[in-house]
Amino acid sequence: MITIRPRKGEAGGEDRYARLREIPWWEQEVLAAARVIVVGAGALGNEVLKNLALLGIGSITIVDHDRIETSNLTRSVLFRRGDVGAWKAEVARDRVVEMNPDCRVEALSCDVIFDLGLGRFRRADVVFGCLDNLAARFFLNKFCYRTKTPYLDAALDHLNGDVRIFVPPEGACYECGMSEHDRRTLRKRVSCLKTALPPIERHIPTTPTISAI
Repeated sequence: MITIRPRKGEAGGEDRYARLREIPWWEQEVLAAARVIVVGAGALGNEVLKNLALLGIGSITIVDHDRIETSNLTRSVLFRRGDVGAWKAEVARDRVVEMNPDCRVEALSCDVIFDLGLGRFRRADVVFGCLDNLAARFFLNKFCYRTKTPYLDAALDHLNGDVRIFVPPEGACYECGMSEHDRRTLRKRVSCLKTALPPIERHIPTTPTISAI
């Protein structure tokens, strides 16, 4: 018979992060002090937020201007049937805090292009882009480049996944890798900066491999 003895730390004698601390180079205090922004609380954003909560990231800001739809329930681990119609960012915030009360989480149900100031990005240690449209990625990249904030862009398309890391001002940025087709798409905009074409919509499945960043 194997007896597992609790580790000291949390109430009840168990340390939530005990397994992580066994990694020789692990510094849980660094994660507890980290400030991150997750833009996009859809399927991919759900997986990223879940992992950030489990890791004990100290401060998380969630940005998403959409509400939960029934179709989101098949691929969004944080959402439930009773959440349909609610703001994605707010529900995701509540689920993250439920998973790990150590996390301080702010929900912003707004448009990242028009409603966020650069100060928020300047104060962040890293920004996760979990978006499904080109325009939002383009502007998010600009905000991070101007504030010299590391930007991690992740995307899913059917069975394919893509993760790119940009650390301005070192190296190339997201815009540097845009194709001519991408640039033509961005030029199809009206003067007030609202898209002249409907937003690109993709049904993207949850992929734990991509979210394990």
